[in-house]
Amino acid sequence: MRIRTLLITSTLFAACGTMLFAPSDASGREWSTILSSPDTSATPATQPSKMPERVVGKWHYGSVSALQYVDGTTGQNLGSARGNGEVLIFKPDGTYEDYVYIEMRTYDLVSRCFTTTSGTCEFTDGKLILRPAKGHYLTTGSRNIDRDMTEQELKDNVRHYNWHMEKTDDGEDKFVIPFDDGSRFEYRREKAE
Repeated sequence: MRIRTLLITSTLFAACGTMLFAPSDASGREWSTILSSPDTSATPATQPSKMPERVVGKWHYGSVSALQYVDGTTGQNLGSARGNGEVLIFKPDGTYEDYVYIEMRTYDLVSRCFTTTSGTCEFTDGKLILRPAKGHYLTTGSRNIDRDMTEQELKDNVRHYNWHMEKTDDGEDKFVIPFDDGSRFEYRREKAE
């Protein structure tokens, strides 16, 4: 099969409930019917900190490759080369939920990874610590996984970030996590409907 590439100028990211996209597994079931929100009612490993009011809410970040695979014989769009998305929810009680979706495509092989975590978060002087109390992995592609995180994986997934707020060109809040290499995640607040 001859594969051509097609550049597109679109952005892909929809945050709907607990799902980033509405992907499906090999059986065609939407992942939203396979996964449910992590249970944050379990006793967290540490007590939650006071949550800054300006960060409370649902934040989303995502990107999609402009590179698209197209079947040169049929003209059928086979999909984008890669995409990712994240929904990060900070609750007033000092807990969080995090939903991450990553998709990679090499011709007809599509690997998808959906990871959820929930637990407590701590905000202090431009620093953020996410301490998961519960997490789940779901992958499809060359290796299929559908399981909860182990206690050791939860300990290994405590994440430390720098963070700050900025304003977008249209005056909306932007939650920013910068990295040492100059890259950064820029989360947009989900607008109320």
